[in-house]
Amino acid sequence: MKLKSHQCFIVNIKTSLILTKSPFKRKVYNSKILDFQGLEVNIQHKKIKKLYLKINNKNGDVTLCVPLNISENFIVNFVTEKLQWIKDNQQKIHHKKKSLNIEFVESDNIKFLGEIYQIKLNKTLKKPQVNLIKNHNLINKTYQENSQLNLFDNHESQQNSHCNQIILDSIKDLTKIQKTKLLEKFYRQNLQEILQELTKKWQKILQIEANFVGIKKMRTRYGSCNARKKNIWISLNLIHYPIGCIEYVLLHEFLHFFEQNHGKKFYALMNKFMPNWQYHQKNLRQQFAI
Repeated sequence: MKLKSHQCFIVNIKTSLILTKSPFKRKVYNSKILDFQGLEVNIQHKKIKKLYLKINNKNGDVTLCVPLNISENFIVNFVTEKLQWIKDNQQKIHHKKKSLNIEFVESDNIKFLGEIYQIKLNKTLKKPQVNLIKNHNLINKTYQENSQLNLFDNHESQQNSHCNQIILDSIKDLTKIQKTKLLEKFYRQNLQEILQELTKKWQKILQIEANFVGIKKMRTRYGSCNARKKNIWISLNLIHYPIGCIEYVLLHEFLHFFEQNHGKKFYALMNKFMPNWQYHQKNLRQQFAI
């Protein structure tokens, strides 16, 4: 399952943040910069048949590769139509870049299961540990134990997110890399427990079993699967999003066991088993993981 911003438009136009390298490496016969409401777009004329729009995932620069015989009026109309899409994805890149610059110092903010937590540093434990404070409650149990107490399912508690803290506890001063590894271990443990519960649920409903459900870092996908081997991979980054989003992605991958393409049959299955899947999809696309 790819990110929305990496999907392609079908009608003779391919739009993506990350595309096949070949169109952008071809010889440029003419190049100019066009301004669209303060947004600069580098227009490159090449010997190609389609339009390729790319947003640099490092700095947000926009490049549009177009055929040699295309009119400027068509280019202007095309970019104008995609202007909001471009701005939305530039904003995502900005937030992603901002998240990479987090130093994990006191009062930095990060997201966990869709809610913002403020980092607090303690120096009491010899063995580094991560704990959560949610609505003034210390949470140092597993996700499975906490879920029975509805500690992550209480929508009213989201209004009190300013009370939430994520505590990095270690007598020794930790480097940024050490803090990152400590948090990633914590994220992976919690996401694994969530996936175990959700996998049991959906295997029973769908009457099908996955051979393997694993977690790994992904830059451009929420999840992926091998329908033949019945293997599913889920992005570690999903731990920052609400549980409903995680369940949506897992179900999405499970349904590819039945339908490998995103056709009418696939979305009929999505509507059947998760009628509100579009809500979770929208939530997933609108939120920015920190």
